[in-house]
Amino acid sequence: MKVMMVMITVMIVVMMMTVMMMVVMMVMMTVMMAMMMMIVMIMTVMMMTTLMVIMKVMMFMMMMRVITMNVMMIVMIIVLIVVMMMTVLRMTMMMTVMMMMMMMIVMIMTVMMTMMMMTLMVMMTVMMVMMMIVMIIVMIVVMMMTVMMMVVFFSRVQIRPGEAFTVYHTSPTLSSLSKPVVLWTQQDVCKWLKKHCPHNYLTYVEAFSHHAITGRALLRLNGEKLERMGIVQETLRQEVLQQVLQLQVREEVRNLQLLSRGELNFNPCSDTHLQLFTAVPHC
Repeated sequence: MKVMMVMITVMIVVMMMTVMMMVVMMVMMTVMMAMMMMIVMIMTVMMMTTLMVIMKVMMFMMMMRVITMNVMMIVMIIVLIVVMMMTVLRMTMMMTVMMMMMMMIVMIMTVMMTMMMMTLMVMMTVMMVMMMIVMIIVMIVVMMMTVMMMVVFFSRVQIRPGEAFTVYHTSPTLSSLSKPVVLWTQQDVCKWLKKHCPHNYLTYVEAFSHHAITGRALLRLNGEKLERMGIVQETLRQEVLQQVLQLQVREEVRNLQLLSRGELNFNPCSDTHLQLFTAVPHC
């Protein structure tokens, strides 16, 4: 085991040294290429400037009708262009040779590193297989967590009070995000609750919570996720109303039983229940 640890340490050190050398070589090659491009650009600018000056002088001399000087200027331009092209070509060839030598060194080091890795891989096959299995498991877990986070992020719907919204239908299995459903605004919800069940806050909260098991829509009131309330469209509104009425009838029957036994003095429309409802924020 100690021998394997020593060999692993040596392999890691050699790999780090090789990577560092390759990085240094790539940086050197990049710097040299940048320097070469800068030199070429500077020489090109100088050549163009010189040509412009010479052309101006030639135009002036032609105006003065100095034929001999024009011929001399043309010869000077040709010689200057040839010298500059030779200089650029020589620098480019030198840079190419240096780059080829550096690439050969990198290739040789890569081959040597590959041979060492193959030798060590023969001795560490079992360990590498175990590491690969662990890495695959970790990658699968990370991918699943990422997918779940994306689903949760994109399935949340933030609704501000007093505005109209359009969200997408969601199912408990997250199998679809297709059918658009129009939600009520907060004011619509408050008006409907005041109209149909103004005396029992707990009843309609229980009804909406029960109906929310279907996972039809996510409604946020006052910036907080209260419940999954299925207050969508007219048909669903009727379903909620039926549930509210059923719960109210059951509660009224229970209250009547308590009243008949003298165990409760209950009034559905008493000031206490009205205060309970009016204490709800923004309702």
